[in-house]
Amino acid sequence: MNGQISIIIPVYNRGYCLSRCLDSVLNQRYTNWECILVDDASTDDSLQICNLYLKKDSRFHLTAQPENAGVSVARNRGMELAKGEYITFIDSDDWVEPDYLFLLYQAVGKDTIPLCGMSVHDSSGVFKYSHEIEDKTYRLDDGATEFLLEHLISGLIASPTSRLYSRGIIEEYHLRFQPGINWGEDLIFNCTYFKYIDNLRCIATPLYHVVKQDDSLSRQRQSQLYCCDLSLLDDDMKIWHGIDGFLKEKGICNKKMNRFMQWYYIFLHGTLLSFLYTKPVVPAKTRFHFVRNVIKNLDRDILNVTVLFRLRLPVRYYLIYYRMPLLLWSLYELKLMVKKGTHRKMFHF
Repeated sequence: MNGQISIIIPVYNRGYCLSRCLDSVLNQRYTNWECILVDDASTDDSLQICNLYLKKDSRFHLTAQPENAGVSVARNRGMELAKGEYITFIDSDDWVEPDYLFLLYQAVGKDTIPLCGMSVHDSSGVFKYSHEIEDKTYRLDDGATEFLLEHLISGLIASPTSRLYSRGIIEEYHLRFQPGINWGEDLIFNCTYFKYIDNLRCIATPLYHVVKQDDSLSRQRQSQLYCCDLSLLDDDMKIWHGIDGFLKEKGICNKKMNRFMQWYYIFLHGTLLSFLYTKPVVPAKTRFHFVRNVIKNLDRDILNVTVLFRLRLPVRYYLIYYRMPLLLWSLYELKLMVKKGTHRKMFHF
């Protein structure tokens, strides 16, 4: 056993479940690890719990952020302090099986990232479902298309957990999580990392247990949508361009993947509008300007109208493509009035 693994765990107000996570680290069969706990200015007893584990085992290390800066900043701080040959991230809600590090380390190879299956649990720890994968090595080329299509947007590929990263690659190419992005920073990081490796080595066993929380991040995004915050579209486009850059770097440009990327591009625009109308808190005029700006930001050079029609998308996506904001807005407003059971006059221009 030689290569040290740095485990990075961002911590923020998870005192009620943190011990489960840290106990699972202590129980690892693979013992050559260090665990960097990054407390992101917790206001509960998380910091005290971290200090208890520092006393239990000298392989635990703690750094405390002076103010809450978000998970991306916390992970970046952990990477700055890491000394291991490899890095793995564990979220403080989650826990891992005793063989987690051992089996991932066994699967390490040149230009290869090993990742394992995950089981998903609710906030009470009750099992919900698994991300199932085969014991298989995928070369990152056209042959991996089906695997990528299945898992690219799911938690498996997008997540930074359940895998080992080479710290050498991270440092050589100065890879970091982008702070200030409301969601998708994990997927952007992974797509950038994938440019510098050749293979994904999958371990079917669900060694990583994810706990899905209804946390403030999702509520913050919903609040921004309700208030017509156009910066969310910028975040979505960073995700799309991150995936697109990785695929082009690896030469994965077959018809099936191209269709997916076109669907995903226009889907991101349409989804923003759909969420806006789930609980609008701004006037109709403001909603119209948001619809118009979303459409205005669409780059039609990315899209092929023939492909779009073959996808048989809902009507709203074609209204986005053909830049018809007034008609699209009117349809959304009508749908909203029907939903509310009101007969108020629509906004006049």
